[in-house]
Amino acid sequence: MSKRRVTVIATTAIAGLGAALLSAAAFAPAAATLEPTVTNIPVVTDWHQITLPLDSYQPSTENRQMVLQAEYAETKSCMAKFGFNFQAPSWDKQLATGPISHYRLYGLLDEVHAEQMGYHSYGEKPAAEAKYSKEQHSADYYNVVAAKTGGGVYNGEQIPEGGCIGQARLDIEGPGSVVDLPLTLAFNSWTVSNNDSRVRAGFAAWSKCMSRAGFSYATPMDANNDDRWSGEKATDAEIKVAVTDVNCKKSTNLVGIRMAVDAAHQSVEIATHRSKLQAVTGDLARQLEKANAILSQELTS
Repeated sequence: MSKRRVTVIATTAIAGLGAALLSAAAFAPAAATLEPTVTNIPVVTDWHQITLPLDSYQPSTENRQMVLQAEYAETKSCMAKFGFNFQAPSWDKQLATGPISHYRLYGLLDEVHAEQMGYHSYGEKPAAEAKYSKEQHSADYYNVVAAKTGGGVYNGEQIPEGGCIGQARLDIEGPGSVVDLPLTLAFNSWTVSNNDSRVRAGFAAWSKCMSRAGFSYATPMDANNDDRWSGEKATDAEIKVAVTDVNCKKSTNLVGIRMAVDAAHQSVEIATHRSKLQAVTGDLARQLEKANAILSQELTS
């Protein structure tokens, strides 16, 4: 994983092989020009407080990693048939627990992180990540695992479409899985809410707070993505801006405003795509049942 700063992104997809977003064009934001009613704006000073309506349609961190572990188990078995030893990324071997992480959904809100790393992110397990990133495999290995050079035949065996990992993903997640829809709708809501008048007013209050400390940024994204922070390590200047950013978010309750407005837009998306989202719930249950069966069999074999 790169040690450079994390560019603010609009959604919180769980990391792992095979994670993908549906095309946002397929599901355009619902009623994008309307501003839904917001009845309550909570005070948010910790990213753990961030919860959103679409969270209930996404797998928990533990369930998603269980599906990944099952896919890795099937991939390992498939790779062995071709004479390769597949090893999953070491940071995915341990099951994580807890709700969906919205750590930097609305920008950095962790003062300790800001003080230590500015806007940079070094990953939760840098030593494991560094070890995995240095592992080298042959072109044949990558072709068998993911059909990187077109698949075909290797050692007299037909490589599955998409490679061994593609076959495992198809087996467990199924063709045309709909479970990425909540991520696409969340992306839409995040994007639309950033142009909502209430969020723009929040940005203005935050910007005024930053200017009192001598920093000129219109939005937290501008501060996070400042080109001056492109080095491998956070500079003293970056850390100073990041700490001020976090404090200004807290003093203006910008994250509370953004969450409330984002939640209102997500509720509109849910009402618009209710039947498709109900299908997501069923698909997630089916994936988890399949993953549990694979992992149980692996334990007993």
